[in-house]
Amino acid sequence: MECRAAEGIGARLQTDGENTKVSEIIVGGPAWKQGMLKENDKIVKVKQEGDAEWTDLTGMVINDVVQLIRGKPQTKVTLFIKKAEGGTTEEITIERDVVILEEGFAKSLLIQSSQNEQIGYIRLPKFYADFNNKDGRRCAEDIAVELEKLKQANVQGIILDLRGNGGGSLRDVVTMGGFFVEEGPIVQVKSRSRTPEVLTDDDPAVQYNGALIVMVDQFSASASEILAAALQDYGRAIIVGTSTSTFGKGTVQRCFDLDAVARGKPEVKPLGEVKLTVQKFFR
Repeated sequence: MECRAAEGIGARLQTDGENTKVSEIIVGGPAWKQGMLKENDKIVKVKQEGDAEWTDLTGMVINDVVQLIRGKPQTKVTLFIKKAEGGTTEEITIERDVVILEEGFAKSLLIQSSQNEQIGYIRLPKFYADFNNKDGRRCAEDIAVELEKLKQANVQGIILDLRGNGGGSLRDVVTMGGFFVEEGPIVQVKSRSRTPEVLTDDDPAVQYNGALIVMVDQFSASASEILAAALQDYGRAIIVGTSTSTFGKGTVQRCFDLDAVARGKPEVKPLGEVKLTVQKFFR
C-alpha cells in the first residue's frame, strides 16, 4: 500500500472564526494513542518543550498554527485546549511522532442497506495530486479505480463523500466530473486580464451512470464545490449537506517559488513560496 508520512501529533486542524479547531484525530497517531485530544476541541495556545511562554493562536492563519504544532519525533508540544464538551480548559502534552497518512487517499467500501441493497461509499478527503511528478499519484485516477471496484460489486448506488474536503487539483476535478457525465463544461475560470476559459470534459465515456449522492458540508470548498455544482447542474447527483451551504470559496490559487527570482544569490535562499489568487471560478 502506498502511503505518506508526516511528523507531528496526528490531528487535522481547521480554522473556526478566530480559533483553530481539531477536525479529525488520525487513527494510530500520537494524539489518538494518548486519547485526551478530541474532535472539535479548540486549540487556544501552544507551548514548546522547554519553553516557559505560550504562543497565542487567536487569529493566526492555519499554516502557521500547523508549523508550531508539528515537529521532530520524540519532541513534545503542550496544547492549551478548550474542550468541545463542557467548554472547560486543560493543558495536554503530546509527544510527536511519525504519522502515516494513507487515509488521505480515496477509499471505498460497501454498505448493506435496510432493503438488502449494496451501496457503494467513496471517501475523498481532498483533491490531491503530485505536481512534481507527471507519473505521480492523482485523485482522479484513484477514484476511477474505486468506481470500478464498486461496479464489479454490482452496487445499486454510490455515495461520494466530500465533507471536509477543502479542494485541490483543478485538473483532477474536471477529469472526475467526466466520470459521471458525457461531454460538456465542468467549470469556467476567469483571470484578471484574460477572457473566461471553459474547462470541459471531452471524453464521451462515462465510468458510472447509476444513482449518485454527493455529501458536502460547510468545509467542502473549491474543487469540492466545483464537482458538486457540476453534477447538480447536470441533474446527475443529489447533493446532501449538513449545513445551508458549502464553504463558498470561488477562487483558484497557485504557488510561486520565490527562489526563482533570486537566481545566482544562494546566500538568500531558501525564500520559500508565495500563494497567490490567480483566478475566479464559476459554475
